[in-house]
Amino acid sequence: MKKMKFFAIFALAASFVLMACDMYDDGIPPKSARNEFKAMYPDAKDIEWEKEGAYWSVSFETGSAMNRTDHEALFDNSGKWIMTETDILLRDVPQAVKDAIAASPEYGSMSYRDNDAEKYETPSGIFYRIELSDAGAEVKVDVTPDGTVTPARYDHF
Repeated sequence: MKKMKFFAIFALAASFVLMACDMYDDGIPPKSARNEFKAMYPDAKDIEWEKEGAYWSVSFETGSAMNRTDHEALFDNSGKWIMTETDILLRDVPQAVKDAIAASPEYGSMSYRDNDAEKYETPSGIFYRIELSDAGAEVKVDVTPDGTVTPARYDHF
C-alpha cells in the first residue's frame, strides 16, 4: 500500500514538472510579464511561453472546449505588453473593414486568399490583417476599424 501511495505522489509530481516544461520552452519569462499576462487574460488555457529575440511570446487559448480561440501575445523583458494576435474567421471581420478593402483603389479588385484573418490589439489600437490575392500576386494588408488600409507593417508572429 505504501508503494502505491508513493508511486501516485511521484506520478503527480512528475506530471507537474512536465507541464512546467511545456509552459516555458525557453526558460522562465520575467515575473512582470507573467503577472501582466495573467491580469490581461485570467481565463487563458494551454499557455506556452517562448523567447523571441528581445521579446517573450505567449501562445494561449480562450473560450470553451467547443469554441476555442487561439491567441499569441508579445511582451518585452520589462513585462510591457506589446501586442496580441487573435486568429479569427473572415466572417467575424467587421463589415466596415471589408468595405474599406473593397473601396480601396489598390486592393479593391483583389480576392480574399483565405477564410481567416488576424485581429491585432496593440497599445495604440486595433487592426485586422487580411491576406489578398490577384493573378498569383499575394499581399497582406492591415485595416483599422475606421477603414484605413495599408500594406502589412510587420510580421512578428
